[in-house]
Amino acid sequence: MTANRVLLAGRFTRPLKRERRRPLIVGEILVVIVLLKVYDYVRRFAHLHEQAALRHAFTILSIERLLHLDGEHGANVWFAAHTDVSTAAAWWYQYAHVGVTLAVLASCFVFAPTVYRSARSALVLTNCAGMMIYLVLPVMPPRLLPHPQFIDVLSTAGFNHTTMSHVTEDQFGAMPSLHMAWATWVAIVLYTMLRRFKWSALVFVYPVITAIVVVGTANHYVLDLVAGVAVTVTTAALTGLFAHSAERAAEIPGHRRR
Repeated sequence: MTANRVLLAGRFTRPLKRERRRPLIVGEILVVIVLLKVYDYVRRFAHLHEQAALRHAFTILSIERLLHLDGEHGANVWFAAHTDVSTAAAWWYQYAHVGVTLAVLASCFVFAPTVYRSARSALVLTNCAGMMIYLVLPVMPPRLLPHPQFIDVLSTAGFNHTTMSHVTEDQFGAMPSLHMAWATWVAIVLYTMLRRFKWSALVFVYPVITAIVVVGTANHYVLDLVAGVAVTVTTAALTGLFAHSAERAAEIPGHRRR
């Protein structure tokens, strides 16, 4: 009798334990609300940082010239000269950033609950790090510089930066690029979830396209992208997201023998 009870207990408690790995949706919604409130608070100080943001922007351009990475203006001119490309880039910039990220987060919640907590924590820490840097290191995006003259591709495509989303963006929060940070997070999470599939590495095309878009539309510098990737890689390592990816890779037949 005792052995049977133990077996029955095991059968019914294991699924419950697995379900407990998936947190309550109410708590997850509260996390999003708190992040939005904090971001809104940080954004209120943007107007106080205009001169510092301008100085920091020129410093970044100077560093990029030394490193031969200052290709933002050429990319922006090319985008502006190709209407179809600039329009597609504007739509990508506006909708992919939030839409794709939330879709991946929701998919991870539903289909990969064991990965979800690390993925969510990495995204939260990425945003917290970005907001802290915005406060101490405001940077004016290329499209707002008085010189060299950049073309605001989003505006020419009919999008208004102040009304393009429910949360007004920080006008001087170019460094790090959260567009790039979120895109990198999306790729890491999808790669972790899809390790069993042969072409799973193709998910990294997404941050590459995002990088091209944010530079070509004059919203970010190349070094902003580097900073965005660095922030996400750090938070992914701290929260164990890479560890989940390694565990899933080990589950693939034949992986250990390679």
